[in-house]
Amino acid sequence: MPSLTLQDRAPLTNTISIPRLGFGVYQLYGKSCQRAVLDALEAGYRHIDSAQLYRNEADVGAAVQQSPLKREDIFLTTKVRQSAGSPERTYQSCVDSIEKVGGKSGYVDLLLIHIPGTGRESREELWGAWKSCTLTEGPRPLA
Repeated sequence: MPSLTLQDRAPLTNTISIPRLGFGVYQLYGKSCQRAVLDALEAGYRHIDSAQLYRNEADVGAAVQQSPLKREDIFLTTKVRQSAGSPERTYQSCVDSIEKVGGKSGYVDLLLIHIPGTGRESREELWGAWKSCTLTEGPRPLA
């Protein structure tokens, strides 16, 4: 099997593909996170992976804003943590993540559920909020 490069992509749909190699920002915070993201983008990474759990989505968003790259050339992934206790708060949690990473009028390319929870009710709440968020708030449609 040939080696992967930073340019290799995997198709998600007919029009959208995801870079096969991504740069994860777990345990990076503040200016260190911003600098690491900028360095990764400069080195050729085009997929940045964050999450609510990492508490650095705003740092990733700031780095993307500072980058000389066009936003559409960067693939941003973030993950929502778990239900927030009500459908409205859970939905708002998803929106907050998108806005932190993608900017107020921005978007993320992929919004994942990081921790679905253990109870049926919380999973259904999270799933409903995720679905509403992906239909209305900014992840690029994958279909």
